[in-house]
Amino acid sequence: MVVLIIVLSLPAVAQDDISIQAGLAVSNNPAYDSVALVDFPFTLTRSDFDTYQPDPTDSARYARVFAQVNLFNAAGQSIDSASTYFSVRASADTASGATLFNQLSLLTEAGVYTARLTVIDAVSKRRGSVFYDNVVVDPPARQLALGGERLAYRIRAVDPEAGGHNQRMVINGLEVLTNPVGLVDVADSLLWVYAELYNLAFAGADDTGSYRVRFRVLDRTGLPQHELGTIVRPKVSSSAVVAQSFEIAGWERGMYTLELAATDPQSGLADTCNLSFRILSGADVVEFVAARQSRNDPYDSLSLAEKINLVAYELTPDQKLTLESLSDQGKENYLRQYWKDHDANPATPVNETRLELMRRFDYTNELFSTNPEDDNGWLSDRGRIYMRYGEPEETVSRQAPEVGDPYLVWYYRTMKEGLVFVFEDTYGVGDFELVHSNADGELFNAIWDTRLKEGGYIEKFPDL
Repeated sequence: MVVLIIVLSLPAVAQDDISIQAGLAVSNNPAYDSVALVDFPFTLTRSDFDTYQPDPTDSARYARVFAQVNLFNAAGQSIDSASTYFSVRASADTASGATLFNQLSLLTEAGVYTARLTVIDAVSKRRGSVFYDNVVVDPPARQLALGGERLAYRIRAVDPEAGGHNQRMVINGLEVLTNPVGLVDVADSLLWVYAELYNLAFAGADDTGSYRVRFRVLDRTGLPQHELGTIVRPKVSSSAVVAQSFEIAGWERGMYTLELAATDPQSGLADTCNLSFRILSGADVVEFVAARQSRNDPYDSLSLAEKINLVAYELTPDQKLTLESLSDQGKENYLRQYWKDHDANPATPVNETRLELMRRFDYTNELFSTNPEDDNGWLSDRGRIYMRYGEPEETVSRQAPEVGDPYLVWYYRTMKEGLVFVFEDTYGVGDFELVHSNADGELFNAIWDTRLKEGGYIEKFPDL
């Protein structure tokens, strides 16, 4: 299975007064039996919180922070929650915007959910919130699988019984300071990654087998840019922890994808996961975060043309004709009513369906655009399919196949009876066009259909 995890897609949308950077990591470890562990790591800016002096005889001042995550089912009902309440002593680095790390976790059955993280300054009563519009929890893994993957600012071994660290941030004896949204300062020299590997073939204490994990970085077009090496480690049980750092000093600003490819030679199985990150200058990071926090609904900042482009693949032909016949104000009113009718959860202050579509729109322009302005990716074949169906559940990429042109295969196995889309780069310039699909209304190619059914041209897990 090749799982595409987009950290920079920003599935969590922050609101209100307190700056929150929030992420998501799902560990479908079979040890949890019928549930999966869902972690909601988040970071806060210490200077966002007011302080108070609890003891008049002591000059020390403290901030008090309450955080809670609520999980909602498809009907919008809260079905589970977790919370924490902690104090932070003010210090000289408060004014510098020091970062606070924390995490909330839930054991959850397989399914698709939404969630809301709320953070409250108990001193000033100000609050911030983050909405997760697509929390996908897979069943416990039954074959070799990577899970719980996340980028981190730092990972170090700690004594779980010792003090000096937040127990919520300790995973398998490691303190993992998660980088929730994959923003990396250009001045940083190291990038850390944490993941877990499940269902290794393990015969017991006398097993001399090993597993391998290859790391490489892809550029924004999906082409390999940096080979980061392969680790080979002995098996000590049927599961393993992967914690690795990489030197990134001197890398140019931009968007990258870290690919982890794990193999178990004894079973012949493999799994791959991707984590996207963006390298920015320090000033750009501040501006990027501020832009996300400055408005409750980013839709309000779009131009009319951008709002129309956003629904290009959503409207029926009749709806498009109606929209085109209206004045500019009439178009604004029409779109306002359209989104009111397509709000998956009217009880919340934001339209989660629209936010997800905006995320997809930004993602397609970021990765699939061919012009200097990076604004035509949504018009490409890959952009259109991504806009309609979201992230593929499995992907295959062959940039230099032995036979034929470079191609990509996107699988959506849980949609309808299972959907597949094949994109081919006929001219070798990175412009992948749709050449086959089994989806209604899409181009069907009998030759590709036969290849897929017979496994031709596709080697999902090449030797490392």
